[in-house]
Amino acid sequence: SFYSRFYFTVEDAAAVRALTLRVKYDDGFVAYINGVEVARSAYAPAVPLWNSVTTGGYYHPDAEAVVFEDFDLTPFIHLLNTGSANVLAIHTMNNDGTSSDLLLLPELVATLRSTTQQHIPMYFAEPTPGTKNQGGTPFIQSPDFSHPTGLFTENFTLALTTESSTGTLRYTTNGAEPSESSAVYSSPIPITSSTTVKAAVYEPGIGRGTTLTQRYMKLDSDVQAFTSNLPIVVVDTLGSTIGTSSLCLSFSAFLDTAADGRAAIIQAPDHTGRSGIRARGFSSAPGGFGGFLKFQYALETWDENNEDKKYSLLGFPEESDWILQGPYSDKTLMRNYLIYNWSNDIGRYGVRTRFVEMFLNSDGDNVSYEDYLGVYVFMEKIKRDPYRVDITKLEPTDNAEPEISGGYMYKIDRPGLGETGFTTAHDGVLLVYVDPQEIGEITSAQKAWLKNYMDNFEAALYGSNFTDPVNGYAKYVDVDSFIDAYIMVELAKNVDGFIYSTFMYKDRGGKLTMGPVWDYNLSLGNANYRGGWDPQGWFHDYLPPIQSSDHPWDYQWWRRMFQDPEFTLRMWDRWFMFRSDRFATNRLLQNIDSTAVL
Repeated sequence: SFYSRFYFTVEDAAAVRALTLRVKYDDGFVAYINGVEVARSAYAPAVPLWNSVTTGGYYHPDAEAVVFEDFDLTPFIHLLNTGSANVLAIHTMNNDGTSSDLLLLPELVATLRSTTQQHIPMYFAEPTPGTKNQGGTPFIQSPDFSHPTGLFTENFTLALTTESSTGTLRYTTNGAEPSESSAVYSSPIPITSSTTVKAAVYEPGIGRGTTLTQRYMKLDSDVQAFTSNLPIVVVDTLGSTIGTSSLCLSFSAFLDTAADGRAAIIQAPDHTGRSGIRARGFSSAPGGFGGFLKFQYALETWDENNEDKKYSLLGFPEESDWILQGPYSDKTLMRNYLIYNWSNDIGRYGVRTRFVEMFLNSDGDNVSYEDYLGVYVFMEKIKRDPYRVDITKLEPTDNAEPEISGGYMYKIDRPGLGETGFTTAHDGVLLVYVDPQEIGEITSAQKAWLKNYMDNFEAALYGSNFTDPVNGYAKYVDVDSFIDAYIMVELAKNVDGFIYSTFMYKDRGGKLTMGPVWDYNLSLGNANYRGGWDPQGWFHDYLPPIQSSDHPWDYQWWRRMFQDPEFTLRMWDRWFMFRSDRFATNRLLQNIDSTAVL
């Protein structure tokens, strides 16, 4: 173990609106601000001692240890002191007493309250270079709420205030936008049930300022005693029905487990805020192919204007796009969780995941046990991001070399509504654009460039000189990524492997790389077709040896690559390397057993 203290100064604690701890670490830590615990990594011991190691000897993979992990400390802003009397203390621990390395690199980032309305044009009489813009015309103060958005159990009165001496504060409690005919605030508002309060300041001769919204979600008595050894997620749609095509306005609360390993629905949330939610999934969405009774959801964290806003949720690096997966077809609930972690174990990014218990309040009433949906898997959405798929953003103006060469993300899958994707020249592989998206983002020049690259890859793959490491198929692809993608499919015997949800990306100046892994619900014995039930044998043996009308692209790239002796040798080398360590049978079984008791 290693103890460290960092003293820091806060000019004005009252001006801090958000607080984030960013940490690179190996292998675990517990952080405190002014003597109060504020964050902990996964597998940190419940009661850390001077000689503690991570729980179960957990080893934080080096590839993840050198990447900042963000922790939202906004609920702990009240701990800050104005001035220099502030201490960030961190207890860092290794996975055992013999480890040869230890890493701790923290950053504490504060977001300060803005005194201007960012979405209203301002005109400044005097320039203030090097300092914050001040004043301006028009300048309309935002209202302040005495209580932030969140869950509550006891009735309270809500006070609204504004610093303006000339403005009129108007509000609504029925979800409507405030107007000049809305109620004028004159006394505290009683909040006795789930309520949405919207307020804005009207300035004479100028107009209305930005509307601010707070959602207060009351917990009924039947749910107030709810606790779990898993984090708790509460989503409130203000009485709206969740659809599949567009995001529905919602408010979300995330409550992580505390130092005792449990989360209580009445505890202070780690995050509450505005969000958008919709049902997702080809098979699992309402009216979908599979007709599942347990839906899965896409969730976006939003700002006041319903624009994406990045947050760190449940210890994951900050982002705005998330998935709440209800693995209806996987009654163990574990398959995706296991596979994504196993992919990370071999150095191939898999989305970060945590089991949660979820409540969805869609009737506009209080949150009750009727809103309980059960255990979900909260996870990152596959997305271009420094902490997810780290590739260069391809701008609409990037239509010539070298910029046009990346980054692209695409997949073998069914096209979405209004999409067509594109097919490769030789094998007819249907590829769907992911980033940039086909609709409204990718340019014609970029489509043409990517198709040409894939056609050249297939031409090299099926050419007479295809095994040449310089001018053969290896010129176009990251060979080891193809091997690892094959190993993940075969390890789990994923019956959708090579056929659906097969992601790939190409960075600027780089080669085609397979991954990340995705959608392994129908793996590890959870299928009654394509040999999915049989623990023996290889999955690819169940695929047609030649192109079929059903799936003309099944496995063709890999089938041809295995005709290269060097590819076959490299595959077996990696297979036996993984099976002797990361994928050793006893280790996989231990992973399954430890996941089952979460």
